[in-house]
Amino acid sequence: MSISVPAGIQRELAEQFGRYFEARRIPFVVSSAGKGGLVFSFIRDNHEVPVAVSFAPGLLDEIEGLDINGQRAALANMYSAFAQALDRPGTDAALAAALHMDHFR
Repeated sequence: MSISVPAGIQRELAEQFGRYFEARRIPFVVSSAGKGGLVFSFIRDNHEVPVAVSFAPGLLDEIEGLDINGQRAALANMYSAFAQALDRPGTDAALAAALHMDHFR
């Protein structure tokens, strides 16, 4: 696992989403993308698969404004959406696309 994301809610999300790959023992790299997004890269079937995750404007600020319990709940809900998107059958080709998150509830 390699996380190249500055401290803050964006890094918290990178670490949270990284647990998806860790649980499946898939080595990955995650870095910051423009406007608060994240890009995960991992190998599947001997091919590098990039997954870009973007967030609606203001979403990360909204999460940062929550108390710690609210942040934990938001991160857990977003992780669930991330895992569901990656676990969809037949999405191997689609994974090299983008996942946009516009809410955390």
